[in-house]
Amino acid sequence: MIEFGKKSLYFSKLVRSKAKMIEFEIPLESHIPISEDAQKSFLGALAIAADTARKYFEDYINHKSFDSQLKNQLHNVAEYFDALLVSGLGNSAEYQDYIAILGTTAYYLGDYNGSSRVMVNYISDDMQLLEESITLVKVFINVITDKLFLNHTPIEGKYSSELNTLVESYRNYILSKTEFSIDIYRDLQDKVYRNGSDFSVIIVNCLLAVVCKKIDSSSTKLLPEFSGLDFSLWQDYIQSTGSIKELWPSQIELGKQAIFSGKSGIVQMPTSSGKTASINLTLRSAFYSNRIDNALIVAPFRALCREIYRDINAHFVDENNVIVSEVFDLPEIPQDFSIFNDGKKRVFILTPGKLLFLLRNHQSFIDEIGLCIFDEAHLFDDPSRGTNFELLLSTVKQIFPKGIQKILISAVIPNSEAINRWFNEDGVIVSNNSIKTTEKRVAFSDLNGSNEQLYFIDPITFEEEFFVPRTVSVSELEQLGKERKQKVFPELTNENDISIYYGIKLINNGGVGIFCGRKDTVNVILRRFIDLT
Repeated sequence: MIEFGKKSLYFSKLVRSKAKMIEFEIPLESHIPISEDAQKSFLGALAIAADTARKYFEDYINHKSFDSQLKNQLHNVAEYFDALLVSGLGNSAEYQDYIAILGTTAYYLGDYNGSSRVMVNYISDDMQLLEESITLVKVFINVITDKLFLNHTPIEGKYSSELNTLVESYRNYILSKTEFSIDIYRDLQDKVYRNGSDFSVIIVNCLLAVVCKKIDSSSTKLLPEFSGLDFSLWQDYIQSTGSIKELWPSQIELGKQAIFSGKSGIVQMPTSSGKTASINLTLRSAFYSNRIDNALIVAPFRALCREIYRDINAHFVDENNVIVSEVFDLPEIPQDFSIFNDGKKRVFILTPGKLLFLLRNHQSFIDEIGLCIFDEAHLFDDPSRGTNFELLLSTVKQIFPKGIQKILISAVIPNSEAINRWFNEDGVIVSNNSIKTTEKRVAFSDLNGSNEQLYFIDPITFEEEFFVPRTVSVSELEQLGKERKQKVFPELTNENDISIYYGIKLINNGGVGIFCGRKDTVNVILRRFIDLT
């Protein structure tokens, strides 16, 4: 099989550097020269993406496991395609849609679900493709984005008969678990192979591979297996608008570790890997099985509690039998808990302080809880809060019923094995740092003379991959009143100024967050923003 070798990886780094120079609006005259050979890796990348899609489909229908080592190749190829588009090197009308489709497929089959959703947006509305391929591409987009569950209309155009049969069979499986013959796949593939262009042959394999992976990772297939419940108990939810119809890699890992069937544990989930969806499925599994009637979600800050409330309430908005509540200003709770004996399921979202109050004053409330989820559990390592949090968990361990399911969730939890043995005894640890559903970049800034440079590193190996020069341009600020000293922005020796500068520069590309290690730093940065305006 073709590999994305060292030379191609080198060219990919050059293209990714070019992409970052565009993203950071570096003047063209300051761009690092990019060899024309960097674009020559395109044919190799195309071959890898196309052949892997074909192999994924063949393995699926032959009941073979997909070689997980191919995911590294897919990731390298997807990064290259992504950088081609961002850098403008692949934005010609002739190639943009090809690159976007292949990149989307590579990201998706490589388990970067989030990045695939971003990449698919590069496919233009007026696709610069051969007419016969447009119908295939439209179905591909609707499958990868799940739009065919929202507004499905009959497909018209070339291959419409075979495509309608495939899409209808796929929908029926996801919504009703109606099995269908592999001949439906083959009929479409054979017709395109006989009558289609070279690109149509590639795109039909991308489409079929994506459909196969969608089925393999579908809620329809996996949730009954992971929860130990019959599909009929999940069917109404799966058929509802906005339901989770596909499990992302992190949720599949939770299912494999029995979290959805009631196992306690510590869960380390990377950012953007679907934490809210995972909590939602954990709650539903517990409610649908009637293991519990009431659940707690504990979050360290009131603002975070409100955010969790909005998210969880949105997931259960159509469930009349489930009530989601915030517990801040506690009402009078009857000691016998009778106010809740109405057959409904409840989710309470509260801060550690409120939970401690309940533990001390409302034992009857606590006795009714069957599931307790602690969000942002990395507070164990927080000097200002860690001791209090550990004290809270000690109290929980002593007072909560022994059979309650207890889950600690965070992006990083120090000493997770020791904490799990102490808090959950026979609980599981769900920790897989290889799960990254969205592409992320890590860079370090370096002041070189009067120029700020960014060095991008591999977040796993910490090896330098490429750098972006001249990312900062210092400007003089207007003098106010009787000011005589000339002020500039950003001050290169002021790290807050550098953070603000990058934030302002990148805001046009989407939301920007500035991490502050201390509360008072937040106010310093906000005041600087106000001064600059």
